[in-house]
Amino acid sequence: KRASWLAKNSLTTIQSEQPPLFSIPGDLDSYCKTLTFVAGKRDLPLHHDLSGLPTIRLRLPPAVIEQTLVNLLDNAVHHMAGRTWGSVSIDARWEDNHPLPLVIDFTDTGRGMTAEARSHLFEPRKSGRGRSGFGMGLYVSRNLLESIGGTLECAESLRWLGSRFRLRLPCHLADKEA
Repeated sequence: KRASWLAKNSLTTIQSEQPPLFSIPGDLDSYCKTLTFVAGKRDLPLHHDLSGLPTIRLRLPPAVIEQTLVNLLDNAVHHMAGRTWGSVSIDARWEDNHPLPLVIDFTDTGRGMTAEARSHLFEPRKSGRGRSGFGMGLYVSRNLLESIGGTLECAESLRWLGSRFRLRLPCHLADKEA
């Protein structure tokens, strides 16, 4: 119950501090460039591809997306510690015929997860980091996205080959600019 309160309180704080519009690809590109700089400080290449996205203005607090991407990058950096060949990519696309048409895939070439780890991935206080993590990042990220009608899932994880997380965000055609 405390974790649920934390997620709701975080969303309230984010909504009060952030403007309600997020532009695609503009704001998302800015976040990706910032994440690329941060990843580069850890010698981790981060590539992003936002080509083919329509120009969209989402009615949601920008920090919801930022918080999720920062958490995913932080997890990837931690789980790739010591791997000189690791990389991260962020790819986005628009799926016209889906109720949540904006898709953002976050892929890393880290250690991947066991089936056991995946089964507890979005539970509060379950960390793959052992003592160095609190186990709240993915739980809070998922709750924030669900509070605006979006989703966060682990789309794929292969042990020793990496993981792909998928964010889906609601958009209405009225939000698309011509």
